[in-house]
Formats: sequence, structure tokens, C-alpha cells
Amino acid sequence: MKSIRITTALLCLLMLSACASLLRPQLEKPRIDVVNIEVLDLGLFQQRYLLTLNVQNPNNRAIPIRGMSYDLDVAGARFARGVTNKAFELPAYGETEVEVEMTTNLASAAGRARALLEGNLESLDYKLSGKLEVPTFGAIPFTNTGEIRLAP
Repeated sequence: MKSIRITTALLCLLMLSACASLLRPQLEKPRIDVVNIEVLDLGLFQQRYLLTLNVQNPNNRAIPIRGMSYDLDVAGARFARGVTNKAFELPAYGETEVEVEMTTNLASAAGRARALLEGNLESLDYKLSGKLEVPTFGAIPFTNTGEIRLAP
């Protein structure tokens, strides 16, 4: 009798979790592009930048974003990283620009600066990756690559 109750309870829990996963709609990942990078502070050991991102929502529902974490690789090497608890909402089938801060240290900044000064580069490839924190959905990872134009 006790094993029947345990089995029934486990089956009920299994059915509830299956229902919850069916009721939770799937989201297509938002697309995130780097629009601008602005220098905020150039300290000896740490540099801070303001990163402007264009975030597009390909879904038919608005997505409330609680915060995000992100890493920026430039020319194949880690350049900077950041986190923000700045909340914003992505409109359904819409887009918004978000400004976030990021930091880098002397070693990574010096390496990138040397590469820029030594070459006649017109552009640099970048990779932006991280995760968006969405209430009720958890973390939505993202990765996007692009190009930063240096010369007109």
C-alpha cells in the first residue's frame, strides 16, 4: 500500500513537471549587435568602456530582461567583460538600444592597442557572448560576431 502511494505521488510529480514544460513557451534567442564603444576611464591598471548594444526580439511576445553578463572578444582575444542589473523590456518583434559598462585590464588592453598601432587595420572582428536573465525563463545565452569599422 505504501509503495502504491509513493508511485502515485511520483507519477503526479512527473505529470506536473511535464505540464509545466509544455506551458512554458520556447523563446527564440534575441540578436545582440555592438553599435558603439566609448571610453569612460583609462586608468593605469583598469579601463572602463561604455558599450551600446542593439537588442532585437524575434518573438511574438515582449521579453522582460532582469540583467545580463557579457564578454567581448576582439580580433580573437578577450578584450573586456561586464555585468549589469539594469532591467529593460524587449518589445515583441521590436528592438531597443541598451548602454552597459565593461572593464578590461592593462594586459589585455595593451595587447589590443599594440596590434592596432602595428597594423593598418580598417576593421576588427569581434565576438560578443553572454547571457540575458529573464524572469520565469532563466538565462538565455547569446553569441554574436561582427565587425568594428576603424577607418572610414
